[in-house]
Amino acid sequence: MPHCFVLNCKNRTGYTFSKNVRYYSFPRNPKLRSEWLTACQKDENRKITHERICEIHFSSDCFEHKMTKPRSTHVASKVAYKLKIGSVPTEFLDLPSKRQKLLHFSEKRNDQEAGSLKKSICSGIPTYSELVGSTESNFEENTTLQSIDDMESTTITER
Repeated sequence: MPHCFVLNCKNRTGYTFSKNVRYYSFPRNPKLRSEWLTACQKDENRKITHERICEIHFSSDCFEHKMTKPRSTHVASKVAYKLKIGSVPTEFLDLPSKRQKLLHFSEKRNDQEAGSLKKSICSGIPTYSELVGSTESNFEENTTLQSIDDMESTTITER
């Protein structure tokens, strides 16, 4: 089962981040092969046997789109994506390692927690200190209103 040879790329058959990823073999031309190895951040003298690179590392202009011949009258022709001669992988070559990804995920999670805390304050769910402050201010308002009502009732009864 092929897997991508680019450093830290996690695409492999049966476990891809996007469906139907195509893989391309290294070229036989030694000069072009060394360019591919350099792009993959590997040693240029490394022996290559069955290694492949997935399509996400090539720009869209690196592919030729050809229609295949239909096998029979009941089977439609398909589009074949062939890599152009001389193409070198240039896209997504500096991928973060898993450890950096997890660190990035934990930082993102902390940001989300901070955002959710702000969201809970903005969404109308008060914090404990806001409840206590609100209760105290409501108590003061009620006390003030009761004293005003008491004053009005005493002035009405005196008349």
